[in-house]
Amino acid sequence: MEMLSLILQEMQAWQLLVREMFLQVFLVALLARGYTQREACIIGMYVHGLAGDIAASEIGEESLIASDIIAYLPQAFKQLYHCL
Repeated sequence: MEMLSLILQEMQAWQLLVREMFLQVFLVALLARGYTQREACIIGMYVHGLAGDIAASEIGEESLIASDIIAYLPQAFKQLYHCL
């Protein structure tokens, strides 16, 4: 049982690392599109959170992994643009 606990902790650490790396790349991509640092941070954090919310509602929080957020970015952007 202790081994399973260690494996789960290691998996969670990797998921956190993947999520943080993705967010950094996402923010750099927004900067490359011409947004200011402030705008890129605001847009990036909001869209990242929105993609996570959409993924959680469709997949479920318990089975959500960091890479799922990437798959739901297009829906998050689409939803954001419909609000404008």
